[in-house]
Amino acid sequence: MKIKSSFEHMAELWDAKTKNSGNISDQTNIKAILKLTGNLKGKNVYEIACGNGYLSRKIKKAGAKEVYASDASPTLIHFAETKYENLGIKFSTREGADATKLPKKFFDAVIIHQGIFYIKDIPKLMKAIASILKT
Repeated sequence: MKIKSSFEHMAELWDAKTKNSGNISDQTNIKAILKLTGNLKGKNVYEIACGNGYLSRKIKKAGAKEVYASDASPTLIHFAETKYENLGIKFSTREGADATKLPKKFFDAVIIHQGIFYIKDIPKLMKAIASILKT
């Protein structure tokens, strides 16, 4: 799937910045996200705009049963799948508002960290999220 994305042009730079996430503000953000999501043990979680999968790996290590993650950059998804431990995470390349081929009414949580401002059609995003979240 070919998607036009500014992150495709700077995928290597983004990966280099976030691969170990030693940055104090990144660590603070990740801790806050994991605190807000609560206990993830046994939960199904989908991360939109996952970049190289750093947060997705944290979510899986926190006990999530199934983790799906996507990004508009094929290069960042390639890095997520090949440069780092996968842990069984289901990565895909897709626009943030595209929920096609995702299981319906399956996810306990959907997370978008540092990516919502790149999504042009917020109403479409909300409909997509509503279609994949458990009711």
